[in-house]
Amino acid sequence: MKTLVAHPYAEALLDLAQAERSEDACSEALQVLAQAIEGSDLKVIFQNPQFSKEERRRLLQQIGDRLKLSRLMDHFLQLLVDRERISILPTIAQVYRQLLNDRRGVSLAKLQTAAPLTAAQLQKLKTELQKLSRRPVELEVTVDPGLIGGFSVEMDGVLRDGSVRGQLEHLRTAMKRAIR
Repeated sequence: MKTLVAHPYAEALLDLAQAERSEDACSEALQVLAQAIEGSDLKVIFQNPQFSKEERRRLLQQIGDRLKLSRLMDHFLQLLVDRERISILPTIAQVYRQLLNDRRGVSLAKLQTAAPLTAAQLQKLKTELQKLSRRPVELEVTVDPGLIGGFSVEMDGVLRDGSVRGQLEHLRTAMKRAIR
C-alpha cells in the first residue's frame, strides 16, 4: 500500500530532478533522509500529532540546511509535510531509486552475504549478474551472518538463494513433504 502512495511522489520528484539534472543528488539526499528518519526519533516526531505541521516544517528546514539540500528537495519535503506523507519518505526513496534505475536501464541487485566480500569478489559477482540480466547492475550489499554461509541475490523480481540457511530450509521442507 505504501508503495502505491509513494509512487506518484517519487515519479514527480524524478521528473523534476531530471529537468534540473540533479537525479543523483536527489537520490542521495532521499537515502540519507530515509536512513535518518528510520534510525532515529525523527520518525516518532513526524508521526506524532502533538507536533504541528509548522514544527515539522521547521525541523525539516533545519535538517535541510545542515545537509545543504537543494531547493527542489526542500520544497519536496515541505510538500510531504503539508500532505502528511513524510512518514513514507523511506518508501519514496526506494521507489525513486527503482524508477531512476529503470530509466537508466540498470538492474538493482540486492545482495546478502554471510560475511563481507572483497572488492574483487564483488566485482566478479557484479560481472556475472550483468551477464545474467543483460543490463548494467547496481549492487546493494548487506552482511547477514544468519545466512551461515554463501549469499542470496534478489534482482529483477527473482530471488536466487545460495545461502546455507536457504539450503537448510529447502531440505527441511523436502523432509516434511517426504514424511507426509
